[in-house]
Amino acid sequence: MQTFTYIIMPQALRQVLPVYKGEFIALVKMTSVVGYIAVQDLTKAGDIIRSRTFDAFFPLVMVAVLYFAISWLLALTLDYIGFKTDPKRNRVREGAKA
Repeated sequence: MQTFTYIIMPQALRQVLPVYKGEFIALVKMTSVVGYIAVQDLTKAGDIIRSRTFDAFFPLVMVAVLYFAISWLLALTLDYIGFKTDPKRNRVREGAKA
């Protein structure tokens, strides 16, 4: 279990993280397309607010800001995971301790 946790998992994570980073962000962006099919999401909620308030601009701007914030936080989180699993960073940190 320790071998998997400390040796195999960081190497595997470093290899698959760039691919999954793009896929996760694309998945978040695709939910806006799914909202027009029938799933209740941010885009559909924006349309409901727009139909009730007759304000066409503000709900769509807020939906765009929320999608940007979600995508940005997801990208930051995945970058942090990639930074923590970087073997070069770990070597430099261990070299500084010695």
